Formats: sequence, C-alpha cells, structure tokens
Amino acid sequence: MVQKLQTAVAEDYLRTIYKLQQNEGDVTTSRLASAMNVSSASASDMLKKLAYDKLVRYRPYYGASLTDQGLAIALAVTRKHRLWEMFLVETLGFSWDEVHAIADKLEHYTPALLEKRIDEKLGFPTVDPHGDPIPRSDGEIHHSNVALLADLALNTPAVVSRVSDDNPEILQYLAKIGMKLGQRIVVRESIPFDNTLHIDLEGKELFLSNKLANSVFVSADAVETPS
Repeated sequence: MVQKLQTAVAEDYLRTIYKLQQNEGDVTTSRLASAMNVSSASASDMLKKLAYDKLVRYRPYYGASLTDQGLAIALAVTRKHRLWEMFLVETLGFSWDEVHAIADKLEHYTPALLEKRIDEKLGFPTVDPHGDPIPRSDGEIHHSNVALLADLALNTPAVVSRVSDDNPEILQYLAKIGMKLGQRIVVRESIPFDNTLHIDLEGKELFLSNKLANSVFVSADAVETPS
C-alpha cells in the first residue's frame, strides 16, 4: 500500500480522487476538499505530499489525477471498502445507508486473507449494495453502461442499476419508498419548472425530485425483451 504515506488519511484521499475522476477527469482542490469535508488548504497540502510520493499528478489551480501507482492503491482500497459494504448488508443486516462510514474505517485494516475470505463468503460479488463495481483482486474493474434517471427518455423501460452513496439521507428516502437495485422503472412524465419526475417503479406510481433523480442510475440494456 502507501509506502511513504502509510496512513488511512492518504488512502482515503486516493480512493476519493479515484471516485471523483470517474465523472470529472482531473479533480480540483476545491472539489476534493468538499468531498473529504476538509479545507482547501488541507486538501492542497495532502495533494503535494501525494505528488511527492508519485501517487498523484498535481498542478495547483488545475487539479490532480492518479498515477499508475496511485490508481493501484486506490483500487485496492476501493475493493476492500465495497466488499465490507456488501458484507455488512448481506451478512450482518445493515441497511445501505449505514455501511459507508463503517467500511471507511475497516478498509484500512483488512489483511489480504480476510479480504479473500469475505469475497468467498459473499460468492465473489461484482457490485456493492449501491451498485458500484467491486474491483477484482488484480485491479480489473468492469464499468456497466448506466445513465442518470434524470436523463432517461419518457416511457423507456429501464432497470435501477446504481444509487449514489454520497448522501445517507437520500439512501434512507429511496429505501423508504421501496427502491432497490434490479427493479424495473419507467419515467412517465417530467413536470415543468422543477423537473420533478413522475415514475412507475415496479407498478408503483411515485414522484421524485430532480435531486433524487440525479442520484439514481439506470440501465436500459438490462431490461429483458420478449423473444
């Protein structure tokens, strides 16, 4: 893992940069600071240290990206994090809004043998409870073809494939209305002015705010079509 910066904080930064890079390319200091809930000065200081150890490429005012070495560490930590999330949900009965903070602590203290046993116990899952892909032990990761629910065309059948785990309150609400991964979903109407969506979720008629619709990802190619 991290050699010169052998700290949980450094690993958290690398995992967060990896997550942000998936949607944003180079990650700005201010965006990273917001995601890590720290000041921009603190984020900048850590980026300089990670750059010194050749784990990130960092240009002040332009942003940061992972080097190959930094990516390898980020994927390894992400794998442990998402395996723990799945273990907590599937084995210990936690809800999907409870597991992120716990996994964030456990991921740093998981030896290889324990990681292997958790993976085996779970039957080698490919996604975590939120639908995020779990990197393989060799660092390979499969990204499925998903789109935001907010961008789904009207009356197009799709399947709930992933939900953002950034906000526990959003996860709690989605669980309250009965949303789960793998459910069929159709957008019936986009209401003018605030872009609230009228949806059909497994036959249940619901309304989702624009913020909620931008936290749910769907896959149209996962819908089974009649033969």
